[in-house]
Amino acid sequence: MLQVEAVVAPIRSDNGSINRIVYLARNVTREMELQDQLNHAQKMEAIGRLSASVAHEFGNPLLGIRFAIKDVLQATNLDSEQRQLMELALAECDRLKSLIRDLQQFNRPSSGVRKSVAIHKVLDKVLLFHGKYIKTSGVRVEKHYAPDLPEVFVVEDQMIQVFVNLVMNAMDAMADVGGTLRVATAWHGRDMIEVSVSDTGIGIDPRYDREIFEPFFSTKSEVEGIGLGLAVSYSIIKEHGGDISFTSQPGQGTNFTVTLPVPDRDRNNHDS
Repeated sequence: MLQVEAVVAPIRSDNGSINRIVYLARNVTREMELQDQLNHAQKMEAIGRLSASVAHEFGNPLLGIRFAIKDVLQATNLDSEQRQLMELALAECDRLKSLIRDLQQFNRPSSGVRKSVAIHKVLDKVLLFHGKYIKTSGVRVEKHYAPDLPEVFVVEDQMIQVFVNLVMNAMDAMADVGGTLRVATAWHGRDMIEVSVSDTGIGIDPRYDREIFEPFFSTKSEVEGIGLGLAVSYSIIKEHGGDISFTSQPGQGTNFTVTLPVPDRDRNNHDS
């Protein structure tokens, strides 16, 4: 979408009447995009500090509660109803632990070391790790990998985190109905590679287009998540000099596209 800054100035004659009007327009699309990215980065930094503190304060008491519940479960005088209740409580503790881990991802525990990585291997790891869940969900996987895809210079575990988020979001969009998960890569000899993760699920309502990468925004219920996955993924990809975008049609599915820069040496080798 083109954004312009416009100024309208009247030109008056000697007697004070307006005889001309000057219109000036300047394309500020790129400036607005950069400002949005800066605002988002500042927001993520602030939320990261807050989230790390909250996660720490919640994590310690939760650990004590889990140990207490496990001690109760080891008792031999529980009837079946009491044992079921304790097992449900332990399951809720595990769910809270997962939510706390999501919060901590703003202060991502990561190797922090960038190296040359084959994205196809990263994608295969993600699909293999979640293979059983994908199969039992009745989802078919299609892989369309570009030949001779150059490696990218990234933090590997952060890339895994990004594509786990995208794959699991696609799975959630096809929950209970099945469908097709499509993972594809492309490179046209330019300075970026593309990775797309698409589904044939419920799609995203257009009214959420501007909010989808915002921290704590989620179209899922509160029980299913707290809306950090895409915000974290956005920050990781931007930090690597890439971009992440999506297209969606309600009822027809969603496609997320990640672009990552190719090191100069790989571009030069291809051109030669």
